Amino acid sequence: MKMKAIFADLFKPIQTAFLVLSGLISYTVSSGGSLDWRVLLMLTFSLYFTISGTTGLNMYLDRDIDSMMERTKKRALPSRKLNEGDAVYASALFLSIGLLLSASINWGVFIAGLLGAIVDLAIYTKMLKRRTPLNVIFGSIAGGMPALGGWLAHPSSPIIGGILIASLVALWSLNHIWFIASYYSEDYIRARVPMLPVVAGRNATGNASGAVVLAMIIIVTSMWMVGILRFWALIILYAYMAYMLFLQFKYMRSGERAIAKRIFRGYTAFLGIA
Repeated sequence: MKMKAIFADLFKPIQTAFLVLSGLISYTVSSGGSLDWRVLLMLTFSLYFTISGTTGLNMYLDRDIDSMMERTKKRALPSRKLNEGDAVYASALFLSIGLLLSASINWGVFIAGLLGAIVDLAIYTKMLKRRTPLNVIFGSIAGGMPALGGWLAHPSSPIIGGILIASLVALWSLNHIWFIASYYSEDYIRARVPMLPVVAGRNATGNASGAVVLAMIIIVTSMWMVGILRFWALIILYAYMAYMLFLQFKYMRSGERAIAKRIFRGYTAFLGIA
């Protein structure tokens, strides 16, 4: 039982659950409620295995950074609770199973899963994370791929809907990560990871996150216009984003870490609402 819990930690179950849910909701919307239960089941497993495998390999590549950060040093690999070889083997196996299952649905789902893994592991984690604050842009693109894959599981639906949902998830990811980095800025400084709040400061982060919220407003409005978001949901999301803007402005003025924590937790709740 203990080993199962250690492997579960490797795959970040809460984050994985949110991303799987984004793909399943996207499929439900694209199908217009006419669900193919076989596809839904296959999609669930393909998303779970693909995301978990990618996450595990990401954790392996970041094990040295994680060992320097208070927030992450107790994870399975930096704490040496899990053998590195076992972690790589299990993660690669999960990713392979996930991609095979996605290919059994259709090539669109497979390509979305493969692109998500490549962008996350090769571009975000390996090439950019330790070099530039632009890293998170590519990380957020990878985070939007499960939603795009879910939409493509029903290939007869116009792809614009999938692009909009994937874009919303990607934009959400930007602000969520920036405010985690704001709250845990000392960790990122210690690990020498050039996140925007660390290299550019509070005001630059506030301005960038405000622009992201405005882009999210455009996205959700477009989702309503193309008929994949109901008007009452649009109003709720407008109100929630106005509240997040208020918190972000408050953080820019005061710099209180407690507000940064409220913001990144607020964005976690936002994804559930959206």
